[in-house]
Amino acid sequence: MKVKNLSKTDCCTIYNNMKSRCYNEKIHAQKPWYKDCTMCDEWLADKYAFYDWVNDGNFYVIDGEPTVELDKDILVKGNTIYSPETCIFAPKSINTLFGGSSKKNDDGLPMGVTMTENGKYKPQIKRFPDVFDTPEEAWEIWKLHKQSLIIQKADEYLGKIPMKLYYAMMSYQFEITD
Repeated sequence: MKVKNLSKTDCCTIYNNMKSRCYNEKIHAQKPWYKDCTMCDEWLADKYAFYDWVNDGNFYVIDGEPTVELDKDILVKGNTIYSPETCIFAPKSINTLFGGSSKKNDDGLPMGVTMTENGKYKPQIKRFPDVFDTPEEAWEIWKLHKQSLIIQKADEYLGKIPMKLYYAMMSYQFEITD
């Protein structure tokens, strides 16, 4: 991990993208999971406070990787506020592991579970052959698989990402009610 200072232009791009996710109704129509997101008062009132936070050792690069992404809910599960206390930059391969981690399926099933044509339940794991009688059984298998993937990825990036991100990944817990 190499800490890097960003230009004012790069900081502005990240800031404007964050602000759009929070307050742009067109974004909310395309990505409704951002509908309840907000920015902390400090960053909303003063974009330079955000720029300072970015360049105060929070932005980094990893050799051979695309740029890191601003995340608001790995450190604080289910968080909807972009703030210095809740945000961290994470490689895309880490950030995408948490996609959908705080959302129930539209069909009322727990995240990571689908119903098969014969009324059984299957964890959403590629090539996983087993089905279960209850959604809870399928969810337990999905949860173990997902947490295992996150731990593997954390170990793969150990020494390349901030320790705060590593510890958040290692301790991340899924609940069936998420």
